[in-house]
Amino acid sequence: AYPAMKHEVVCINRTRRRIPTERIQYDIRAAVAEVRRKRWTGRLPPVITVVFLPDRESALLNRRFRKKSRAANVLSFHFGREGEVIVAPATISREAHSRGHPFGEELRRMVIHGLIHLTGQHHESSRRAGARFNRMAFHLERHLRIQLAGRRGVEPIRSGRA
Repeated sequence: AYPAMKHEVVCINRTRRRIPTERIQYDIRAAVAEVRRKRWTGRLPPVITVVFLPDRESALLNRRFRKKSRAANVLSFHFGREGEVIVAPATISREAHSRGHPFGEELRRMVIHGLIHLTGQHHESSRRAGARFNRMAFHLERHLRIQLAGRRGVEPIRSGRA
């Protein structure tokens, strides 16, 4: 486990879309503090980079690392003392629209989803892991006051689902 420290959070936007990077950095720092307070994990890396990519680049990474032929809404990579959350805003925008959620709130939710993966939690591994992942996500979304259209439109993550 890493000693308690202030996490460095870097946002890189490689899309043409305007991204609220300051808000995303705040959310990551607040979520990291809450994860530590709840003692959910000690594995969060001290440097977290959030990279916003076009769908085409997200699809290339998703194909390479997950053998899926479409853009991923979010991917997470843990490299020792560094963690990277890859986000595809165009994909998230389409998903937000189909769920009736504001884009900014869905974007925040998916960045937190990627952060939870950096803690070592994976909803794909089992129903039990999926339930734990969902509890963490729900708690952090509530803690960060992420507002999603009555919350009924938010599907819990199921095991085996990408």
